[in-house]
Amino acid sequence: MGFTLQAQKEYATIYVWIGKGYSKNETFQLGLNNRRITSFKKFELIEVKIYSTCQINLEVIHSQTGNRLITSQLEIEPEKKYYILSEMGSFKKKQLELTEEEAEKYFNDKKYFKNKLFFEEDINNPFGKIEKSNQFTAKQGTGFLINDEGYLLTNFHLVDGAKKITVKGINGDFSISIEADLVMADYPSDLALLKINSKLITFSPPPYSVVPSNNVKQGENIFTLGYPISDVMGNEIKVTNGIINSKSGFKGSISQFQFSAAVHPGNSGAPLFNKNGEIIGVVSAKLNPKMAESTGYAIKSDYILFFLQQAQDLELKASESTNENHDLSKLVEMFSDFVFIIEVE
Repeated sequence: MGFTLQAQKEYATIYVWIGKGYSKNETFQLGLNNRRITSFKKFELIEVKIYSTCQINLEVIHSQTGNRLITSQLEIEPEKKYYILSEMGSFKKKQLELTEEEAEKYFNDKKYFKNKLFFEEDINNPFGKIEKSNQFTAKQGTGFLINDEGYLLTNFHLVDGAKKITVKGINGDFSISIEADLVMADYPSDLALLKINSKLITFSPPPYSVVPSNNVKQGENIFTLGYPISDVMGNEIKVTNGIINSKSGFKGSISQFQFSAAVHPGNSGAPLFNKNGEIIGVVSAKLNPKMAESTGYAIKSDYILFFLQQAQDLELKASESTNENHDLSKLVEMFSDFVFIIEVE
């Protein structure tokens, strides 16, 4: 679940809803073009914004039986709404002919509508064609140095399908872009390892370490460094701080932390630090602010360490210095030169 950029003005909206005839414990899976979007229960309304123009093959699968309850092909057009509603014994075969007024009678009745879940198409990995006027000029995120040999860590969703990856901000210089190679990637954990191979650049050992996440406690202070929306907010590194809200992530994922520090598109791949300046996670996503404000997710460092152990010829050394006695401003000053802008074409 990567960041979803929300600069588009034109979009189509798909609504999916399962009604009477099922028990409250039954769950369903929504898929769009073979991509799993979410799981949900009856009377939960799913709203999905689609920014591209394309054909969408939609299916709803019963989680417990594997049976397809709904299959539909949608010709997506901007500013159009599609209502896919189904009840046991009254499956609406002419789903696209359902009017907004007809659909609203379900949504406005508290007997049939429990809550709404919002999702958006990732414009960095769209289902179809997105008009150029609606696109960002490049995918941009954050990465950070993990040793003095030029290895960087970032998110897989940031570099997925990349033809060219460049890094800005090395030694504080944002005027030049240095190419980086994708060394290793893992889709399930949303992690990617990059390497800068230029012989003209040398790196100092980073003044922080990746530490196991099993000792992280709910409520402890954290902070992150990154480059959110740098074309608007500028190249100066941004620091935000907060706490660990939960030791589980999106929909209870045990591979993530939920935290309260504000993050935005461009923070993908940013390091998540504890108060002692140790890396305990990698920022990977935020919850739609319509659902909850300042709710971010980070991949736990245990998964980072396991991922890095799979890389050949990679030596990961613990920092020899301790940062426990430094305040936040000092830690930001020490770490800023080791956190970079990642741009992808």
